[in-house]
Amino acid sequence: MYLKLGLIIMMACMSTVVTAKAQHKLPNQGFEILHPKAPQVKVLIAKDLFETVVEVKGPYKIYDPNEYTLFSTGTFGKCYPVSVNSDGLKWGEEFPGTFQIAIVPTNGATTTWVDGVCYKGIVYIYGVGNKINIVNQVNVEDFLKETLAAQYKENLSDEALAALAIAARTTAYYQTERYNNAFYQYDAEAVSYSGLSGLKKKGVDRAVNATRYLVMRQPEKSSYKGLFVATWTAHCAGRSASAKSIFRKETSGPSGAVESALAASDRDNVSWTYMVRKADLAKMVGATQISGLTAYTDNSSGKVYAVRLQSSSGNREMDFTSLQTLLGAEKLQSSDFAISNDQDIITFTGYGKGPGTGLCLYTACKMAEHGLDAVKVLRKFFPGTEVVMMPLLTK
Repeated sequence: MYLKLGLIIMMACMSTVVTAKAQHKLPNQGFEILHPKAPQVKVLIAKDLFETVVEVKGPYKIYDPNEYTLFSTGTFGKCYPVSVNSDGLKWGEEFPGTFQIAIVPTNGATTTWVDGVCYKGIVYIYGVGNKINIVNQVNVEDFLKETLAAQYKENLSDEALAALAIAARTTAYYQTERYNNAFYQYDAEAVSYSGLSGLKKKGVDRAVNATRYLVMRQPEKSSYKGLFVATWTAHCAGRSASAKSIFRKETSGPSGAVESALAASDRDNVSWTYMVRKADLAKMVGATQISGLTAYTDNSSGKVYAVRLQSSSGNREMDFTSLQTLLGAEKLQSSDFAISNDQDIITFTGYGKGPGTGLCLYTACKMAEHGLDAVKVLRKFFPGTEVVMMPLLTK
């Protein structure tokens, strides 16, 4: 049963550019172009570069994103290195006194290539000091297709993918609502976003298309339209924690742990053990010596949200995400673990896969096998929420 919820220095490129010596101020049109009605997300795709090649293939316009003024118009495209100095940005032509520009496609087929990677949508170039930072503003639905296809190699059922798409969209819309005035809402590296990478999965595309504009919200919450950070984990091993209890960040969203009998019955099949020498761990964290490691656990789920490293130079605390990044997700596989300290070795014994929060994909697949759809799956893992069409974003 499928959820049918309807709805890259190369040779100079051939180009024709009309440069406006005097800027054309188009306050209304400029605003509308840089702030489209369809939901968009801003992703940091390049940071702290001295120079990089930016190529536009197809017609485009260049705006000042602050003043909504038009700098120039190109018909066939443009390809030059982009750089910045104390006088402003340079991309073939110079932009005196200007340290930010927006490259706006004027044709649906226009693409922008940044250091060999293809992107659709608006590309913002910012000069900060003597370095370049680049942001891609892309349609949320395209963003979801690219990131979910990159993150999930294993096969998931249609209903599990649909639930995942709704959870991911809920988080994306929350980010755009809460950080609306920020330069970007996501770091491409952190979410495996690589523009139009060509990495497609039919199941992901179907799920995103079928759940278009569907999100979860907390009806009683008015801030950020009731949206929240909806996380997910591959296998919760019997109990899924709330995002705020593990990540310890200020966020709305359901509190407390959610039990999963289906995942609990498979707990022994997702057990794992990882051992690390204390001397090696000390080198990783830049300590002279580590005498032991203590876990801080969330009361409702029993999962680990932080650890304390004990050393001769004092104690140091590290959150779960930092610890997993340090050791590697293939070694510290989940937040559901216990620690034993021997004379020279620290042993982690755990269960499950992933952060252990929010939607459990293993359970979602099992629930789908029992005939339950994505909405029922989401109600289980995000109690007190409802699935709705995001208002005012359906055109």
